[in-house]
Amino acid sequence: MEESLDKFSSLLQVNLEQVLLDFDNFVKKDFPVIVSYYKGEQVTVPSLSLHQQSVVFSKVNSVYNGLSQNSSFYTTSGDWEMYNLFEEIYLQSKTIENIPKYLRVIKGNKSNLFPHGLHMNQTLEDVGRKIMDSSDWVNSSLEIGFQNKLREEDYDLMGGQPLLLPMDLSGSRTFFINSVLSEIDFENIYGVDIDRNFEFKDNDLKTLTHDETIFQSVVILSTLRQGDNPEFPDDGIQTSVFIGGTYSIFNFPVLERQMMESFMTDDTLTSFKVDHMEFKGDSFLLTFTVETIKGNSLKFTEVEMLPTSLPNRLG
Repeated sequence: MEESLDKFSSLLQVNLEQVLLDFDNFVKKDFPVIVSYYKGEQVTVPSLSLHQQSVVFSKVNSVYNGLSQNSSFYTTSGDWEMYNLFEEIYLQSKTIENIPKYLRVIKGNKSNLFPHGLHMNQTLEDVGRKIMDSSDWVNSSLEIGFQNKLREEDYDLMGGQPLLLPMDLSGSRTFFINSVLSEIDFENIYGVDIDRNFEFKDNDLKTLTHDETIFQSVVILSTLRQGDNPEFPDDGIQTSVFIGGTYSIFNFPVLERQMMESFMTDDTLTSFKVDHMEFKGDSFLLTFTVETIKGNSLKFTEVEMLPTSLPNRLG
């Protein structure tokens, strides 16, 4: 293959052997550093390694395109062996470029504010400790008060006070999202799904916006019954909770627990709370709220808890 490398180095005016050496050095030295960063194991952005990736991959891409366009010059098995080698490292480079997607991690260099409403009996100290995951939750509660210009009489244990909380995406705060395959930032953290109704738009399957995606996810999970998903048949609510029973033996705690377990399979959702339940005739209606990883609350009212039901959203 050495003869082929020499021949096509002259043809493309590129030292192909040096390109191979540069790629090998990158994989051995720089690639582990980049993976470590996107896994959250190091805080500092590996600028040199990312720059080296850009330089090396640009050369690999150029060589691969050049070899593809000059296949008429392949006259020996060594020529094709060389082409296969560069095709392999070209495909490897494309996989490496998508490492942030495959590791499914949010990594950013900015702070964001996300909304949160105080729950009943929830203090600012609770928010600092449990929501913001702060070890210095006393000072965090003061920071929340200053950030939102709160006076002591502005809030009480009845809850309902709207807050804006800082979410630091620079360095120490790293969020791993398993239910979204994307290079994630704060805006697209909900992902993008295909419309469950399989509609066509612009000669392609209709896709949803980020907000529509999270709404559809809640709709699907709230109506999921055990056995609906063949990959995870135990996810969802037991149909026997509703069918074949009576009001007197209805086991609401089981329903609530199974719905909670369903919602917690999606790590873009952080909490689930039942607001109201009632029987109307033969129907069982449930009003509930789910919170997302961005701090948004989605409230669904009078969901008919039957396999064919679809929730109505309040906001």
